[in-house]
Amino acid sequence: MKPASFNYLRKTIHDESGIVIADTKKAMVMARLAKRIRTLGLGNEDDYLEFLKKNKETELVELLDVISTNVTRFYREEQHFDFALEYLTNLINDGTQRIRIWCAASSTGEEPYTLAITAQEALRQTGKQADIKILATDISPTVLAFANRGVYPQQRIEPVASDLKKRYFDVIDGDYKAKDILRKMLVFKRVNLMEQPFPLKGPIDLIFCRNVMIYFNSDDRGKVVKGFAKLLTQKGRLIVGLSESLNGLGDTVERDGASIYRRQS
Repeated sequence: MKPASFNYLRKTIHDESGIVIADTKKAMVMARLAKRIRTLGLGNEDDYLEFLKKNKETELVELLDVISTNVTRFYREEQHFDFALEYLTNLINDGTQRIRIWCAASSTGEEPYTLAITAQEALRQTGKQADIKILATDISPTVLAFANRGVYPQQRIEPVASDLKKRYFDVIDGDYKAKDILRKMLVFKRVNLMEQPFPLKGPIDLIFCRNVMIYFNSDDRGKVVKGFAKLLTQKGRLIVGLSESLNGLGDTVERDGASIYRRQS
């Protein structure tokens, strides 16, 4: 692909999703794009760019689906779920009846289902009731459809403790299907973090947006974090990936632990 064409492609991707594609990622982008070109029956990358320009509204969704990196697993960066369990338990014990959680980069669903397990465990440990709902969003319709099924092969469920597997999953033909007690807590929806204000209502008690903002530039990261802060309750928490930093956004959020932030008071 010619440099001008590649620059157009990555500018389009950035403008629509916030994902910054460096020069060093050109080979990766071309490899992922090749499958889409074959699916459309087109001849080469130039043909694809013409197709994209003519069908931008519909093809952008497909393009972002192809480009998005969807690396996830149950209990990834487990210390965040330890925090979430303690945080939710405290809210419930303090008498909070309505708790809202947003998993802002749900990928294939392992993270929001882990959050649902964590919420159920908080309810079980306190012996109390609360209305807990989890909104799970992603930019990719493909991974959202997979997540909505709630069915995982045995190797992907391995990080879940055996007692939790028995409590929250049914085994069907060797696969593990999330039980209704988890599924009823979850709503899956496509949301682009670059489209603000976010198309959801607050207040929100807990936001997980992990290992996503590393792909954003500092300006876009700031816009997204400000959007999160507007939705958080006064006691709410934003959790980002352990490899991510919100340095320079001190006027919006303040650090409250390892990759854990609260609204600036």
